[in-house]
Amino acid sequence: MMNFNAQLVFKKNFKEAKTVWDVISSLITSEQVDIFNFEELHISKLKIRQQIVSYFQVEGDGYSIDFDYNANSQINILFIDNVKIRLDKFENILKPLFQNTSFLQGRIYNQEYDIWQNMHDIGYYESSGKDYSHLLKKSNGMPYPLEATIIDTSSNPGRYIFHDGYIEFIGSTMWFGREFLNSLNSDIGKMKELSFITTECFDNYIKIITHDELFVENDGTEDKQRHLRNLLYLS
Repeated sequence: MMNFNAQLVFKKNFKEAKTVWDVISSLITSEQVDIFNFEELHISKLKIRQQIVSYFQVEGDGYSIDFDYNANSQINILFIDNVKIRLDKFENILKPLFQNTSFLQGRIYNQEYDIWQNMHDIGYYESSGKDYSHLLKKSNGMPYPLEATIIDTSSNPGRYIFHDGYIEFIGSTMWFGREFLNSLNSDIGKMKELSFITTECFDNYIKIITHDELFVENDGTEDKQRHLRNLLYLS
């Protein structure tokens, strides 16, 4: 059992917030949770379901669950933060979402690693007391007086990029809807040839495992992460 974060991405026409809630609510062990959409604290899971219309954000027992729409990329995203559960049990709970025809992609990840792999702001490094002298830097591309030097994350193995209709991200365990994976022209055949990648095929989705632990800083998996990204996102 471990603590991890998860991210699931759905097509823009997926508006089934109650369906998402019905699936993920079993992750919540307490009957009273905080839900911020309605500015109410410590209300029952049943009452939450009754009030959900399109999106929701809840917290409780150290975790948070957020289902929201990203207008720039035109996708719906489910964030599950700091959940503590066996991965096989977690996957079994989420299986109805993986099987949904609107499901695009999903992953598990370490939040701290994810933050620093995508952190551009030098001020954040300084306020956190984290050394950045060895990192690549570039201009933010803004005109004077807004121009500033930022951290260049474009070569980081754990970077994520929002595209129209999906997110270019990686994780040690990932799930992809078959239709979406085909649209990326991902090299599944090559993945199956590599000893460090395991693929499991289901009716509507494919599971890809690259590492038995979450990716973290300086864990020696950087080349694996880059190789995985290059095979997944060819389009």
